[in-house]
Amino acid sequence: GYSIWELEVHSSGAAPSESGAAAPPRAQAVSGSGKIAGVEASSVQEENPDLAAAQAVDGDMETRWSSEFEDPQWIMVELAEPTEVSEVKISWETACGRVYKIQVSDDGSTWNPIGTDPTSPYSVSWDSSSVSDGATYLIRATATDDDGATATDDSDGTFTVDNTPPTVNIVNPPDAVTLRGTTTIQIQAADANGIASVQYNIDGGAWQDAVYNGGTGYYEATLDTTTLSEGNRVINARATDNAMNTNTDSVTDTVDNEITYTGTAQRSVYVYVGSFDLETQYTVSQIRIELTWTRQNADMDLHLYDVPGPGGNHVGWDYAGSVIDLQIPTTSNYNDATNASQTPEWITVDDPANPETFYIYVYGYNNQSNNRAFTVTVTFQ
Repeated sequence: GYSIWELEVHSSGAAPSESGAAAPPRAQAVSGSGKIAGVEASSVQEENPDLAAAQAVDGDMETRWSSEFEDPQWIMVELAEPTEVSEVKISWETACGRVYKIQVSDDGSTWNPIGTDPTSPYSVSWDSSSVSDGATYLIRATATDDDGATATDDSDGTFTVDNTPPTVNIVNPPDAVTLRGTTTIQIQAADANGIASVQYNIDGGAWQDAVYNGGTGYYEATLDTTTLSEGNRVINARATDNAMNTNTDSVTDTVDNEITYTGTAQRSVYVYVGSFDLETQYTVSQIRIELTWTRQNADMDLHLYDVPGPGGNHVGWDYAGSVIDLQIPTTSNYNDATNASQTPEWITVDDPANPETFYIYVYGYNNQSNNRAFTVTVTFQ
């Protein structure tokens, strides 16, 4: 006869490790747990209830199923619900089979062989891509001893074939936008059999986890763009479902945390330099605006408006120190009366969620400023 301590089925619902390998969790059905719809065996030794078929799937390595002393023998277990499977393990008692077969069935009557292994510790790989996706199967193991006698044990449940990758989409930031300061990466992922993990990387770097936010329904992560090089950056997202299928999405955006403008000042004229936006996808905590030129006394002004100026809403200005220093948005002006150069200082943005456009002007107010070249640099943090 044949005797089995335990038949274990390992599901593929574990997230992959950093090395890419997953250690499948044991998905063994315990008698009375509701996972087993039925257990049958070809025979039970001397009709002893302590050696019944259910003892092979009760989670107890001290109990076992044992067949009568004749051939062939088999054991079949039907699961109560679909389960993804990656591995079947049989713990034999000394009455073990020299060779056995593992078979699967979606109806309990038609069995399809998936492989044979003549060498201990017996294992078989199943290419599930050869069967219909979404179908459910039982797995049966058949052992054959040196005399040709056989015994069979069945899985402790049915298994659903899932070779369909999850859907994944980067919702924020969208493709082909400018990134400044800190932005929230938002990834949408779904799969009929559940999501195991969602990750992201920048330009193909190390994968990092995105965390599900029940409030938004997205997997999210915070990206500080000031840690990235200026220019085009690729944000990649990867979703892994509970069957270890993966799918990816990507967007290419431009990191631009420093804008440089050049121009020529004119006496008694507000020369428009350029503008910058604080849009909803930005979380800019600070901004620095610096005007540099070959200075001869206090001969230029740097002005900032929240509507096209001059004559609009004057946000702030600096006529002496080359650096504008103000909070955005406010209506207060800044006036450095010391007539001395200043070290560039970060300034606070008090409402980054409010989309605004700011306009920069340079005003020359004496003959020394006329036709004098200047550079304005806007830096975001």
